Amino acid sequence: ILLAGTIMELVNILFDSVDEQGMAFWQVFKVDISTLIGALTMVVITVVLTSVIPSWRIINGDFNAAMRDGTRGARGLTPGRFNRGLVVVSITIITLLLFLVATAGTYVFMARDTFLSLNTDGLMVTQPLLDADRYDVDQAHDFYRSLHDNLLQNPAVDSVYIASFLGNTGIVSEGTSMTPGVELAQVITYSSAGNLGDAGVSLLEGRMLDVFENPDGTPTIVVSRSLAQQFWPGESALGQRVRVNSNLTQDSNPWREVVGVVSDSVTPAELVSTNNNAAYLPLTQTGIRVANVQVRARDTSQPEIFSALISRAVLDLAPELRSVRVVDVQQQRDSLSSALVLGVNISGAAAAFAFLVAIAGIFGLTQNFILASTQEIGTRRALGASDNLIRRTFLRRGGKQAVIGLVISLIVILPMAWVGIATVGMELVSVTFVPILGALTFLYGAILLAIYHPLRKILHLEPSEALRYE
Repeated sequence: ILLAGTIMELVNILFDSVDEQGMAFWQVFKVDISTLIGALTMVVITVVLTSVIPSWRIINGDFNAAMRDGTRGARGLTPGRFNRGLVVVSITIITLLLFLVATAGTYVFMARDTFLSLNTDGLMVTQPLLDADRYDVDQAHDFYRSLHDNLLQNPAVDSVYIASFLGNTGIVSEGTSMTPGVELAQVITYSSAGNLGDAGVSLLEGRMLDVFENPDGTPTIVVSRSLAQQFWPGESALGQRVRVNSNLTQDSNPWREVVGVVSDSVTPAELVSTNNNAAYLPLTQTGIRVANVQVRARDTSQPEIFSALISRAVLDLAPELRSVRVVDVQQQRDSLSSALVLGVNISGAAAAFAFLVAIAGIFGLTQNFILASTQEIGTRRALGASDNLIRRTFLRRGGKQAVIGLVISLIVILPMAWVGIATVGMELVSVTFVPILGALTFLYGAILLAIYHPLRKILHLEPSEALRYE
């Protein structure tokens, strides 16, 4: 409990060092009454399972049966099976824990790399929460149009990008076949100053969407290169028609004409999928009312002044909002990255501690099993068994337990690994296997050492000494 309290205090210091305002004043890690109750409960459960229940069973059991089960020449069947079962369960649990922690850590670092690859210099984001009773869809679009124009007139503003992320959505291509192709894509509704440069993409073919596309005109769409290659390999995507399967775009979900193809870019979808497909819809041809306003400053040295500029621009058009929250994307990205790494380090330390505890438990169980088999080993040697045969027999027993535990854990791990490969990509699992293999090597090495070390001492005894061992 004292160690837990010390670690929690260190966690408080670490979080404060990352971001003083990242946690509320009441969010403090400490040992409280629930911690004490939990610790005492675990102590009581441990004593009951390891002492009270076995003692009660021995006192109230069949003494003659117990004597027949456990003799001087060998371990009892029930204790032996229970011991081996504990070792198998421990190996299974620790293998699953290793996989989960290593996978989560790898994913977090991949997510951090994705965040760090984004261009966030001088980028501020705000999301005006327009009242639905005051602003219908057309009025909301007019608001964004006016805000877009007003911000661009300020010399301190480099660019304005208004976007709404719809997430991974099905895209259907129009074709002559009975089953048109369907692909998932990161759908983004946007309006920017004539290009998608702030979205991190460049035009490859056709044209970009207009700043505010005509809402009554032909429904249009811009697709990424990967999506175009999925639907129309070896031919131009311009003039093709697709439909976005989302009720947030238009009530009728019209067929949209592809007017441009852009390069693939980093999107939030890469955090959960290897799919680089993306589609860009004009904001004014959708039913979207809420969007992020991303504004990039020419001068990045005074973020507070630039944040106030954005707030004033929003409040001039919508004074009923009273206040506007403007987020410095670079600061948010760095804080999030630090928090992710801190979380992985804390989780990794906890997992390492649990791993060492499990190793100690497995080592003790295995070593105790060998020591309890001293008379059995003496009997085998007295009957003529060679030392090498005895070593192979007990090492094979320990290896069998390890293999059974590994197979049981693989039954759970393999489907999870397949899902990880199908969604995030092979990199997630391939990187994860390195620490897992190292930890498992250490685990199985501990098992072999727990067998070999006491076995070596026993084999140095005379068979008569081993037979008299208590």
